[in-house]
Formats: sequence, C-alpha cells, structure tokens
Amino acid sequence: MATTDNPALRHSRRLWRGAVELGNRANDAWTNRYSKLLRWGLRYVAELLPKGLYTRTLIIIIAPIVLLQGVLAFVFMERHWQSVTRRLSEATARDIAAVVEIYKGYTKKDNYSSLIQLSRDTLNLSVQVLPPGDRVAAEREVARRPAAVAEADRVEAQYLHAQAKQ
Repeated sequence: MATTDNPALRHSRRLWRGAVELGNRANDAWTNRYSKLLRWGLRYVAELLPKGLYTRTLIIIIAPIVLLQGVLAFVFMERHWQSVTRRLSEATARDIAAVVEIYKGYTKKDNYSSLIQLSRDTLNLSVQVLPPGDRVAAEREVARRPAAVAEADRVEAQYLHAQAKQ
C-alpha cells in the first residue's frame, strides 16, 4: 500500500489544505506558523495510528472499556476513602467522648492515673488531666514537647478541664 493510498494521510492532507486556505485568507504570519505546526502534528499522529482494520477495531472496542474502568475505579476509590475517613473520625470522636464520660464519673483518688493509662493503652489517646488552678505551669510543660503532640494534648486538656468545671 503506497503512502498516497493511506486514508489517514489523505484526511490529514485535506485538513492541511483547509488550514492553508485559512492561512492564505488571513494572510497572517501567525496563522501560517500555526498551520505548519498543525500539519506537522497531523502527520505525526497519522504515522502513529494503526493501519490495519483489525488493530483499529481493537482500539475502537478496547479504548472505551479501559476509559470506563479507569473512571469507575477512580470514583469507587474516592468514595471508599471518604467513607473510611469519616468512619475513623467518628470512631476517634467516640473514644474522646468515652474518656470525657469516664472523667465525669471518676471517683478514685489516684490522680487520674488509671484513666490516663486506660486512654493510652486501650484507646491510643494521649490524655493529660490538669489541676483546676495550675494551667500556666501545665502549658509550659506542654510547650517543651514536639509542637503537634503539644497542641493535641493542650486542646484535649482544655476540653477535659472545661468539662470538669461543669
């Protein structure tokens, strides 16, 4: 099969002629420059496309299936991650609420050590119970630790302290 008999090349030449006509009508250097770029791009794409009927048929059948599977996989994974994140957030909030409820009903005189140990070992939470009037000293102690841990502990301690006042 000669290159002149190739339908893809004939089509690209037809497109090229249309682009050249557009460039001639406008008589603009900018249009001619981009029409040459268009011609080069169309020739390159025509060389890459399959020439046989069997391969073209495979592309026509397989390409939409692969595209559809990609979109469905993306949508499924995005929804899955959103639901997992929501469930983990809800579980953490329930754990913190459970610690607060235990704190409210705490009657032992062991300086909340069993509550802190329960939170650390069972729920994997870092809890610090502050005395009612010693907030400045406790914040200094928290400031010596790494910033992320200190901020989380400070917020938890303020919440527990506020709950204790109620």
